[in-house]
Amino acid sequence: MKTVTLKTFLSCLIGIVCLKTLAVEPSVSQVTVRQRWPWSRLVDIDYVLNADPDTAYDIQIEAFNGAQHLEIPANAFSGHLYNVSEGARRIVFDPVKTAYTNSEIMTQFKVSLTPSEIPLYMIVDLEKNAGDAGQIEYIYPGDARLITDGRFTNVWFDVTNDAVYATQKLVLRRITSGNYGMGETCSLPVTLTKDLYVSIFMVTSVQWLKVVGSTTSTSTLPRTYNLSYEAIRGATNDTPSVNWPSTASFVNPTSFLGLLRDKTGMYDFDLPTEAQWEYICRAGTTSYFNDGASTSANDTNILKRLAWYVGNSGGAGALAVGQKEANQWGIYDTHGNLWEWCRDWFGALQENSIDPTGPLTGSRRVLRGGGWCSSAESCRSASRNGNYAPSATGTEFGFRLVRELP
Repeated sequence: MKTVTLKTFLSCLIGIVCLKTLAVEPSVSQVTVRQRWPWSRLVDIDYVLNADPDTAYDIQIEAFNGAQHLEIPANAFSGHLYNVSEGARRIVFDPVKTAYTNSEIMTQFKVSLTPSEIPLYMIVDLEKNAGDAGQIEYIYPGDARLITDGRFTNVWFDVTNDAVYATQKLVLRRITSGNYGMGETCSLPVTLTKDLYVSIFMVTSVQWLKVVGSTTSTSTLPRTYNLSYEAIRGATNDTPSVNWPSTASFVNPTSFLGLLRDKTGMYDFDLPTEAQWEYICRAGTTSYFNDGASTSANDTNILKRLAWYVGNSGGAGALAVGQKEANQWGIYDTHGNLWEWCRDWFGALQENSIDPTGPLTGSRRVLRGGGWCSSAESCRSASRNGNYAPSATGTEFGFRLVRELP
């Protein structure tokens, strides 16, 4: 066996320290702003991200008209904003999606770009509007609120101890894109190419009312009243029609999502696709439930830790969010409590899919996860419900939100 001398050990230690010293502090340089006028109103913002090649960053952007700070909705920017690696990159600004015109700001338009560590949680204050001070808060790795224990890594467990996070505020977890096996045997390869922010709870009645109206209630029950798919996104017989996937991310402006997008300035809020929903639920597991060990519906001792279902709900209806054990990404109630609406039409699962969108047409939308009066089998990670038209309402339907990042 080779003996490591003190001299060799010290040399290695010094080398490690030197490598850490040489690590690149992230910065942005060579920022140029060029309008495509007269052939287009779009503005190209080119920049170079100087960073460690093994680390990705989000790019925070502030816009100015001379010295005046401009409040610009998030959907006015696209391109290299999230999960950006080193090198020459481009952001595109679309002034048509703002309250400003080209003639008003283009001659003095400038931006400030700052690389930031990728956050783990985003908190949206629903009592504030887009651009209000303190509307958005981020939680980053290393925050004292985050716990790593067993199968859980950097999970904010104490979020369940304050009702404000299920009523006044909306808490979302950042989920990294990736590959997984979808379906009953985890045998259908799916690739999701975009990072997501996912609401850790189903949307509650109070959160719904803060978006569409107002309330002084503090209940943390999930929204079920009149909760159709159409109330969330819009209907095929609306004018114009709302019909995922053919109408893409468009929603009825008076729907919940339409009002939420306007209120927050985040025009990427939506329901998860069915493939996104299962990816979120499984959180890297291939087990029957998302605990990592269950093998069948007989594992009710495990399910009772994870879900409200027919075996422990008492049969009285939906229960408050966040009372059961989260999955390893810190997402609650993906098993039981309420069936969750997904964007897709119900149909056969797609094989070998990249960002699948489900069938192009149909008569029933997908629901996932099981509910308070569902069997253990119906609460499994792969369970699908295709029994209901998008106009259907009931006491077993709920939903959670995603933001699909570009």
